[in-house]
Amino acid sequence: MRPEPATELLIEVPGRGQTGTLSVDGLLVLENDEVRQIVQLEADGREWRIVLYFDQLLAGPIDFRNAALELAEQARTLTALGPVEIVLVGEETRTALPPTRDALALSEALSWIRIRESPEDAQRAIRERFLEEAGLADAEDTSPADLGERIADAGTSLRQAVEDEASLLKQHRERLLEWLLTSHSAGPKVLLMITSGFDTTPSSFYRTALAGSAFEPVLAGLTDRPVEPTLEETAQALSLYGWVTMPFAPTATSDALLDETEEQARRRKEDEVVKTVIQDGQVIDRVEAGIDPRKLFRRKGGREAAEVVGAELLAPLAALQELADATGGALIRDRTQLTSALSGLPRRARVSFETELEPGQIRSVEVQAAGSKVRSRRWTGGAEPEVLSRVRALRYLYSPDDEGEIPVSAALSDDEPEGARLVVSFDPVAFLDGAVASSIRVTIAVAGEDGAAQVSHHLVSDLAEGSYGPDPDLDGYLRASLPIAVGEAPVVAIVEETSTGRWGGASATLTPLSRGDDLAEDLFLPAPRTIHLMTPRKAILMGRTTFETVVSEHRVRRVDFYLDGARVSTSHSPPFTTTVDLGKLPEIHRIEAVAYGADGVEIDRDRLTINEGTGTFRVRIQDPRTPAQRQGRALLLGSVKVEVDVKVPRGNRARKVEFYWQDRLIATRFAPPYLQRFTISKANPEGFLRVVGELDDGLVAEDVLFLNSPGASERLEVELVQLYVVVTDRQGKPIQGLAKGQFALLEEGVDQELATFSDAADLPLTVGLTIDSSASMFIKLPAVQEAAAKYLRGLTDSRDRAFVVGFGSEPRLARDTTADLPRVVDGLYQLKPDGKTAIWRAVVYSLVQLQGVPGKKALIVYSDGADDDPNFSYKTCLRFARRVGVPIYFIVANNEIYRTKGRGLTVRSFMGRLESLAREVGGRVFVTRVHDDLSEIYRRIDEELRSQYVLGYYVESGEGDRWREIEVKVRAPGASARTIAGFYQ
Repeated sequence: MRPEPATELLIEVPGRGQTGTLSVDGLLVLENDEVRQIVQLEADGREWRIVLYFDQLLAGPIDFRNAALELAEQARTLTALGPVEIVLVGEETRTALPPTRDALALSEALSWIRIRESPEDAQRAIRERFLEEAGLADAEDTSPADLGERIADAGTSLRQAVEDEASLLKQHRERLLEWLLTSHSAGPKVLLMITSGFDTTPSSFYRTALAGSAFEPVLAGLTDRPVEPTLEETAQALSLYGWVTMPFAPTATSDALLDETEEQARRRKEDEVVKTVIQDGQVIDRVEAGIDPRKLFRRKGGREAAEVVGAELLAPLAALQELADATGGALIRDRTQLTSALSGLPRRARVSFETELEPGQIRSVEVQAAGSKVRSRRWTGGAEPEVLSRVRALRYLYSPDDEGEIPVSAALSDDEPEGARLVVSFDPVAFLDGAVASSIRVTIAVAGEDGAAQVSHHLVSDLAEGSYGPDPDLDGYLRASLPIAVGEAPVVAIVEETSTGRWGGASATLTPLSRGDDLAEDLFLPAPRTIHLMTPRKAILMGRTTFETVVSEHRVRRVDFYLDGARVSTSHSPPFTTTVDLGKLPEIHRIEAVAYGADGVEIDRDRLTINEGTGTFRVRIQDPRTPAQRQGRALLLGSVKVEVDVKVPRGNRARKVEFYWQDRLIATRFAPPYLQRFTISKANPEGFLRVVGELDDGLVAEDVLFLNSPGASERLEVELVQLYVVVTDRQGKPIQGLAKGQFALLEEGVDQELATFSDAADLPLTVGLTIDSSASMFIKLPAVQEAAAKYLRGLTDSRDRAFVVGFGSEPRLARDTTADLPRVVDGLYQLKPDGKTAIWRAVVYSLVQLQGVPGKKALIVYSDGADDDPNFSYKTCLRFARRVGVPIYFIVANNEIYRTKGRGLTVRSFMGRLESLAREVGGRVFVTRVHDDLSEIYRRIDEELRSQYVLGYYVESGEGDRWREIEVKVRAPGASARTIAGFYQ
């Protein structure tokens, strides 16, 4: 990312109409209050990039919907200016519509936004909650004894409310700046920010509300703390990157959608009778929608409570006006102003001027015409503002999904008396025009225990002498040493060349050292990826599958492909691809591509694990040994670089990955890439490398690799087989409280010794909900969603995980595996009826999501009792279900099946398959009528899953792929046990 040119401004020339001429007469440019020579003034003429930025945190419902309606009416005007995109920003940032020049697509997207999206108006909500808790209205009727207690409570509520508002404003600005970091582009661009405004100083409202009341004493402890990032910092960042900001805060107090004129209704109907299918910003199909958004909204509106009238904002438009003024934009309040603002964009002109200031500086700028200010951005320059460095560092600290363009490495030791020693290494050659110490900024972010973070900025030229310079241990790379006081918490370093915008980031490795040890061997710069193995687009990978690579260097002459460690093919020319037979089932496989140069020396490699569930958490050490070392013909000695492949469930984050050699902690890494160097001495070469990964929710996974150990197992494999068993009585009700001695476990008829036994009632559960959303579910789906949602709400938040798959002709992952159960419920309600009923394909697809997921798990499948997919066989589904070994519970809502008990000619075969499949994996089949309440069935399934026992026994390592049949017996009157019928090994 790079700021706009330092000597160029886009301005609104006063009095210039559609055919008006441009002249520099009377035009004045001031830079840092000094007059600059104007070089050129010309009409711009370029197309605009237009972003409709819907602020869901600080917009009121009426303002939100009215703005969407007004913008929809301006769809043709907007798309005539240039590509238009829609961004929704609340708890997360979402692209609701990619850039498009299609007015109909834009109009329909805005129609659905005003119906489906719900803004929070969060600042007003915080204030209303405070007023309700404080109870100002009835303070006079309170006894003196009770009033003192209420004043104390009000003080607590006041502090919390002010803290909540400050946190809200901080989140609001950081969301905007995060979006800015990833949305840079050249050329003219306008940000239409749909919002209701906000007060920048939260305490002002509470001083006004409590002044003169019985609660006024609590104001004594109220302080006005600035919210960071500040409004000025935010405005400056927008200005530097050339965004003309136009906040849109409608003035209307009633909902325009319910008060539209006949002409407006006619135009809306013309625009919304089609459903537009958009892919990559292009319209690929339109079909009749069959839905009237106004009618839908009226029904929805009829169910809503009346608007809450409560806390008002004191100066909601002041901050919006500041953003507009700082960027050369305008505050828009109504339709007339919106029309005027949009019509004025094509008439803006580009002015170029000379500068005498150094590159990489930020300076103020002002344009005047005949002594009056002209609309133009207020700041210019070629430097990254510190506020963006701060936001980038915080983003990298908590979600390091982008490492920038510059290789950076960082290591942290705790051996200094005054704190830790942080060493940051980077390659100055990677910066444009070489590294200039005065323009290199190092930003450090340290995570705090309370979720906050400390951020500091350091210009390399200002560091102490000797802390920056050539590093002989790192082949000429430069090193900056920064003393910093931290504990065992994530620390990140962002290195930026401020005049070019190029940057790189790294999460510091925490390395326990003895005094005097050097961090040099722990610092190595990650090499740029030369080969990238592409993930095939199919959701289920089996049979003959083609894998493609992207190679970034011409010196690659050969690529070898490996399947689960065995070489399967070699490609000698680009594009380097291979076709691999993955077998008849979508099992987990590891694909690897290794790139070689003309000299036969390996350049780079990339790995890909396929058919792995979204809830899988694993760590796996990539073997650093050569073939000779693996075969015991040579020892692995000296400095060893090891890489760990970490698979994190979606929605989670790896808190840390620890590296141990001989059970001695050698390093802790808090973010990818998970690379580490350690030394194996010639005097003591035998040992084992252990890696332990931990998620932010406490879940742990580990891997072990033995090195230089003759006769020892190369990798520690778990030989313990665990069975989740349900025991029921003659009425099918689960039996609890049984003892280990009451169970017998047989493998192929032979008794096995139980190594472990426990009650699984309190173990976390991962459950998949697979819902039939075919066209035949049009009427039934809402009731099914409600019953499933009720079940999900009964799970244990933060411990249990769930996902949702909807299936018609094809399965679709509506919400991937997560412990955020409200998001799963939301995904459940996103299902829409469409297509045929491909139940076997959906079961396999859902089981893929559970592959590799540890612990207790189950799949619950709802269907209306049919299979319309001739291309996916039941036998494939059965074989795969047996291999995965997850209990499947089928809920079948079908009146004919219920009436005939599954024995009708048209349903007998289907029900037989369901019963057989469920029996093989320890599940059950429930049959109900179409409109019966499903809550009781979900309750019975949950009761079973909470009543399981865990039986474990050790098996001998088998060769090949042999089916082992197992049976569990219970010594209790009338009791029977259900578990998987067997497993492959």
